[in-house]
Amino acid sequence: MKKSVIFMLAAFTAVVFCGCASFTKVETDKMNDQKLAYTGKTIAHVEADNWGIYLFHIPLLTGSVDNLGDIQVLKDTVTVEGVAKVMTREAKALGGTKVINTVTTMTTNPFFFGIKEVKMSANVIK
Repeated sequence: MKKSVIFMLAAFTAVVFCGCASFTKVETDKMNDQKLAYTGKTIAHVEADNWGIYLFHIPLLTGSVDNLGDIQVLKDTVTVEGVAKVMTREAKALGGTKVINTVTTMTTNPFFFGIKEVKMSANVIK
């Protein structure tokens, strides 16, 4: 019992101090001269991710889609729309004009208490 309580406190602390939304990129210098599209200049392969802790589908702590690394309290930001906002904003900041081959996954298990997550990956082309 004591180990379970310590584990839950450690997990909660990690969530509070780490943030839940992220953006990762793999730029062309790490792609072995491979193109990601038939036309245009390859900029990067990218992934946007957001997750949160829910109680009965009510968001408790979720990642901010406006400020990556920040936490939102009682706001449902773990949506495809929210992650697409992060994806397109960051792709534009990289100099891309197109986001292609987008793949989105959503996992959810907050029947009582759980984690909901949305991941999106794509190729950024100019």
